[in-house]
Amino acid sequence: MTLLLPAGLFALALAAPIVVLHMLTPRRPPTRVSSLLHWDGLRHSITAAEPWQRLRWSVLLILQLAAVALFALALARPASVEPAALADHTVFIIDASGSMAAIDGDPDRLATAVERAKALRAELPEAGTASLIAATAHPTVLLEDSESAAEFERAVDTIRTTASAVDYEAAFALAESLVTPDRATGFVLIGDGDVDDVSQRLAPLGTRFEPIGEADTNRAIRELSVNAGPGGLQARVSIESTGGPDATQNLRLDVDGITVVTEEMVIPRGQVVEETFELPAGTRVAAFLDGQDLLAYDNQRYAAAPVLGTLKARVHGENTFFVDQLLSAIPEVDTDVALGEEVDFEIYVGVPVPADPPAPFIAIDAPGGIPGRLTPVGRVSDPIPTLVTDHPILEDIDVSRIAIAEAQRLSVTEGEVILGAPGAPLIVSGEVGGIPYYYLAFTLEQSNLPIDIAYPIIGARMVGGLATAQGAAAAITVGERVPVGSTGATVVDPRGNRVKVSVGDSEPIADQAGFWILEREGEEPVEVAVNPEIAESDLAPVTE
Repeated sequence: MTLLLPAGLFALALAAPIVVLHMLTPRRPPTRVSSLLHWDGLRHSITAAEPWQRLRWSVLLILQLAAVALFALALARPASVEPAALADHTVFIIDASGSMAAIDGDPDRLATAVERAKALRAELPEAGTASLIAATAHPTVLLEDSESAAEFERAVDTIRTTASAVDYEAAFALAESLVTPDRATGFVLIGDGDVDDVSQRLAPLGTRFEPIGEADTNRAIRELSVNAGPGGLQARVSIESTGGPDATQNLRLDVDGITVVTEEMVIPRGQVVEETFELPAGTRVAAFLDGQDLLAYDNQRYAAAPVLGTLKARVHGENTFFVDQLLSAIPEVDTDVALGEEVDFEIYVGVPVPADPPAPFIAIDAPGGIPGRLTPVGRVSDPIPTLVTDHPILEDIDVSRIAIAEAQRLSVTEGEVILGAPGAPLIVSGEVGGIPYYYLAFTLEQSNLPIDIAYPIIGARMVGGLATAQGAAAAITVGERVPVGSTGATVVDPRGNRVKVSVGDSEPIADQAGFWILEREGEEPVEVAVNPEIAESDLAPVTE
């Protein structure tokens, strides 16, 4: 039994005033007297009642409390919920989203859902018919108003999961379009229940839900971002535990199909772990999480790497020896630029930064700081770097070896302090009018940074962070359409299948994670990374 309106039980609070009234009811103890003659002359009443009484149970009190309980129960609308008999025409909606590939079924959730659908099909009334919808990002009618059980089984056996979410609004609209006006039509949804509140309100009236799924143990790569830097790539990977105990699994990173990094990752229960990796140059980066959990779809992630190309730089200032040494050691950086020529980034060494910088820049001990962002308010001697933020340019850098003789004492109005000493920011990043910058509050000559192994690493990362990479198409999710564009192209999927999409044709749907290639005549191929829907990684089964 269940309650259709549990809020009705709040009416039980009416029992409180009834109990209070019974405790306030005067109770005068009976007393024997010889005569009432002398009472007649009294001009005021005399009472022996006590204002608060100990609660004494009585038949009246029990009846009143029982009435309140029955009234509250009536308001709560108790009901016995039993699966309704299937209608003469039943529309089966089978969830085929990414989470239905979880292997806590027989052998997975989809296989269990298929067997459940076949069993329910056998319960149809005599001469009953069935329709079938595969619920994916693009729901499809697989069978319509069929009397044949064998035809239903053949259709339901063709359903395959995709690493996408379900468009329930479209699935429910499609289901209602199959209603037969001359016969009663019912609806059965079979899945693991990840239906948001808005979609639930769109479900056909009386939809019966058959839950699938038993466990939730899963880890997933939720994000892979790749930046191009001089001489290579920098990848940031985010891994989430969406269910189950702590786990230790190996993370592999491939560049252009070759494994370049393998690292053991400790993934605490319910936590997100992030790490940054330096990778060699390439165009395709793929991350794989090895190890057993319930879902394999989300143990992979793909990113098309941007192409940096040759960078042009201009250096301002007089004492630029260490800066020149750094730039000469970074591949594909050209400092031989003509006056007035556009550059990718600039470096200001001991000279003022323009109020309106024309390009991304690095400033080193600049007089006046950065107008409106950083203001020098004095000098500090022997600052000891102690404040280190989780920033990519300091990943795996031992800042304790950096010694600084003197630095500016900065007042930071806007910007992020990446490295600092007590009361003295040392390295700051930020933007000026949308233009990124890095600021060093100390001169290189007054520190040991130029002779430390961290110097070329930090310098290359700063240059990579300022430079603008070209050529990487934005990643899309399984179930979305491949962005062919208005000119048409030949689309090559990860399996090697080729489809020519002419102008005016519908763009194909990306039904598999991996790299999809767009080939246009007279142009370089464009690689599009297609990734699983991360929302499908939460495998916690829903029962109603």
